[in-house]
Amino acid sequence: MSQPVLFEELATQNGRRIGVATLASEKTLNALSLDMVHLLTPQLRQWARDPEIAMVLLQAQGEKAFCAGGDLQKIYTSMREHHASPARDDIRGNQYAAEFFEHEYRLDYEIHTYPKPILCWGHGIVMGGGIGLMAGCSHRVVTERSRLAMPEITIGLYPDVGGSWFLSRTPGKLGAFLALTGALMNAEDAKFTGLADYRVAHADKQKVIDALLLQNWGDGDDAAVLGRVLQQAERDVAADVTFAASALRDNFEKNRGWLESSAQQASGRKITVVAVSQEAAPEPPAGTAPAPPDKKAELRKQAMADAGVQAMLEVFPAEIRDVEEI
Repeated sequence: MSQPVLFEELATQNGRRIGVATLASEKTLNALSLDMVHLLTPQLRQWARDPEIAMVLLQAQGEKAFCAGGDLQKIYTSMREHHASPARDDIRGNQYAAEFFEHEYRLDYEIHTYPKPILCWGHGIVMGGGIGLMAGCSHRVVTERSRLAMPEITIGLYPDVGGSWFLSRTPGKLGAFLALTGALMNAEDAKFTGLADYRVAHADKQKVIDALLLQNWGDGDDAAVLGRVLQQAERDVAADVTFAASALRDNFEKNRGWLESSAQQASGRKITVVAVSQEAAPEPPAGTAPAPPDKKAELRKQAMADAGVQAMLEVFPAEIRDVEEI
């Protein structure tokens, strides 16, 4: 049986080497398994210690996916076995799931804190655990066929693999939107949300690798060297390669324009917010006098919890002078 991750080293013109890790489970869309994690982690650590390794390229076999997420089939099988076992009432009893998530998260952290540049070639489907691998890389490439998402909510999970960190750094409330909907992103969306750094034609991948082999690694800032090569590749995208526009950006700018307009109209005046409660007031304990109702405080609390009010206060905190409840 072939290894699910393949490793090789490419010699550059000045004698340094580039470590290449290739996810090689094309039939599962390179879904991340525990075996893959156990292969990637020690190899990355070895390359980190090797002074002759200038950078790492993280890529995948096939044209469909870089990594479609965690290997849910194995996790599901382990869940079924756990539920049928005497330890079914022990949430920690599923040893495979516990080991998988622990080591997956440790691998993601390893990538986020890696001491050398890592180029992730995020072509095709990049979802869930795939974004977990990609998000921490220093240089993240998307192509005209990249499709990214954090779809965990569709299976009753939550965005893990560092999602609370990188989704909270997207513009506005897009992180919450992506987490709650599992919406797909194209290359331009990924760049807009900060989940990718460069958009390069997939057909130019070998040209990028060839250019990397010609660089003078170790003579300065290797991350800057890699960045310059990718910037050039981004500029060299052929005219017949189409990158779809970012729908996320378009909608974000459209809604932001509405907030600007609303805030400008409200500048220097009070905003009146009407909040109606449908909950009955709790009954006071027997033998005690009911507390005087503080309707204004309750209405204010409800009004300030309103998403629209929060959005306006977040975008233009200095423009909103007060909120008055009636």
